[in-house]
Amino acid sequence: MMSREIKNILLTGGTGTLGSALLPLLKEAGYNVLAPTHEEMPVECMISVGDFGRENKIDLILHCAAYTDVKGAEKKKNKVKVIESNVYAVENLKVLAKRQLPKAKMVYISTDYVYQGDTGEYTVKSPTVPCTFYGWSKLAGEAFLEPEDLIIRTSFCKRGTWGNSKAQLSKVFKDIYTSKDWVDVIAPKIVKSIKRKGLIQIGTERKSLEDLAREDYPEVEVMDSSEVKLGYEYPKDCSFS
Repeated sequence: MMSREIKNILLTGGTGTLGSALLPLLKEAGYNVLAPTHEEMPVECMISVGDFGRENKIDLILHCAAYTDVKGAEKKKNKVKVIESNVYAVENLKVLAKRQLPKAKMVYISTDYVYQGDTGEYTVKSPTVPCTFYGWSKLAGEAFLEPEDLIIRTSFCKRGTWGNSKAQLSKVFKDIYTSKDWVDVIAPKIVKSIKRKGLIQIGTERKSLEDLAREDYPEVEVMDSSEVKLGYEYPKDCSFS
C-alpha cells in the first residue's frame, strides 16, 4: 500500500525545547505546520483535541508535548499530572487520528528512560523496565501507537543547560552515561525520520554527561551521582547501541 503524502503536520509541544527546534526545520522542509499552544489545545482534554481536529486538515501528528521533569514526576502530588500529560494525552491524540483523521499517522517522541539504565548499549529489542515514574509514563504512552505509526526513543538538551548563572546547572554527574545530545543535533534527525514507521532510536555515541556538558561549558564542576540523595533510582547508563 502506498504511503499517504504528508503535507499538514500537527505539532504538540511547539514551545518546548524539542518542539521549538523542530518547528522551523519542518517549515523549511516544506510542511504546513499547525502548532497550537497548550491554551489553544490542551492535549489532556479529549474535547479540545477533537475540536481542533474537526477544524483543521491534518496528515500527521508529531507529539512532543510531555511532562519531562523526572524528579518532579516522583512526587505524589504530581503523579496525576504526569499520567494526564504522558498517557491520557497520547490516547486522546490516537482517538483523534482514528475517528476523525482515519488516515493520519502519529509520531510519538518517547525517551531513553524506558530502559532500566543499568547496562547501556540498548537496542529497540532490549527489555523495557523503567526505574522512574517518568519512564513508566512514557512507556505507557507507547502502548497506544500502532504499526503504521512511529515511536522515537531519544534524549536531548539545549545548549546553555550548564553554566554559572542561577538559571543554569553548575555541576554534572561524571558517572552517568547516555546517547543524549544537543537538541540542534537531534531535531534534524527526527525531521528526516518522520516518514518511517515502527520503533527507532535517535541519539549519538555513548558518552558521559560530563563529556557532553564540557562541549558547551568546559568549566563545569563534576560530582558522583552517589553524592546526591534523589529519593529514587537514577538510570546510570541509558545509552543506545
